[in-house]
Amino acid sequence: MNDLTTLVLASAGFGILGSILRIGVAATKIMQLKRKIRTHGIFFYAIVAIVSGAFAGIMLNYGWLGSFLAGYMALDLMEGFYNQFKKTKIKVQEE
Repeated sequence: MNDLTTLVLASAGFGILGSILRIGVAATKIMQLKRKIRTHGIFFYAIVAIVSGAFAGIMLNYGWLGSFLAGYMALDLMEGFYNQFKKTKIKVQEE
């Protein structure tokens, strides 16, 4: 493998590790609230978190710590974008 491939895979790996930590934090919060963890819900959350964490780790590659933190915050960033777009009302003018 060349250096670029190794860099991309390492960045994705640290992004995935950050997202796995985020999944653990979310599961801990749910358990502290004494709520039942739905298996299919946490599984879907994990898949989305891992994929977005890997992508964010690659895109924000400022060393291993940057990729790790990008993976950790990837879903929070996506949720913020979703909430912002949900609040924005788009009006289409009809002619």
